[in-house]
Amino acid sequence: MDERILDDEDERIIKVKKTKEDVIEDVVDALAASAEEEEVETEIQLDFPETDEYDEDLVGLTPEQLQAELARREEARKMAEEKCAELVAEGEALINEGLFEEAEPFFVQALVYADSDSAKRGLWAARTENFAKTDVFYQEEIATEVSQTDEQTHAFLMEKVGERLQAERRALEEEAAPLRETVMQKRGERRSAFRANRNYYVPRFFTWFALFIVSLAGVFVGVGNLVRTRSDWPLILICVCAGLCAVFLTGTLLYTRKLVVAQRLCRDNEKLSATEEGAILQEMEEKIEHLTLVLDGEQTEE
Repeated sequence: MDERILDDEDERIIKVKKTKEDVIEDVVDALAASAEEEEVETEIQLDFPETDEYDEDLVGLTPEQLQAELARREEARKMAEEKCAELVAEGEALINEGLFEEAEPFFVQALVYADSDSAKRGLWAARTENFAKTDVFYQEEIATEVSQTDEQTHAFLMEKVGERLQAERRALEEEAAPLRETVMQKRGERRSAFRANRNYYVPRFFTWFALFIVSLAGVFVGVGNLVRTRSDWPLILICVCAGLCAVFLTGTLLYTRKLVVAQRLCRDNEKLSATEEGAILQEMEEKIEHLTLVLDGEQTEE
């Protein structure tokens, strides 16, 4: 193997290594290699404080400003936690005195300052009179709030009132089942009668309406021929058709009113609240729905 220098002009050296069989084995460009050695990237490492999420307010701050802002935030957090603890203590004192309604606002205000588990538990203790009452969970707003609360608070509530709420739901379902069957049966019986009443007025309405349109058309025909002939028949046609228009319009309006009433009766019959028994059943089903929301949480559709 021999080595040759092909070019040394301007200090550029290209070395070629050749084997005995005249096969070029390696080519080295010394100038290019030198340039690559000189082009060394400089890495700059910057240290930023670890945060859970991106905070735009911290962007562009100097290290001193950043430390000051973080210190200010930490101080504000401590003050908020202290204020929250004070409000929780005041609320718990009122609960111990049996003043549940007066205690609730303190826990609500405490949660404004900090996401405190003790404040959440105190809030529910005040709402339920220290978990002695469960009727508060029948309200839609409260049931929705419970279903959306965090797992820890939900578990705490289930520990306190879960078994009672399940027993109440079972009792409501057992009471609602026979009532639902009765209400549905009576609704079906009324449905046929209401539909027959509506079907009675439908053809009569369209008949009177069609007669009104025909008589109205007769008026227009008479008016169109009034200036074309000297005969009196267009005037007579106009008078007769105008009188019939008035009669048929009156009948159309009458049957329109009756048809609207019949349609409303059919629609109202499908509502549970249409009867006293149905209203009772609707109230029971709403309670069952709210208790299910409290016990099982929100059901998301996939």
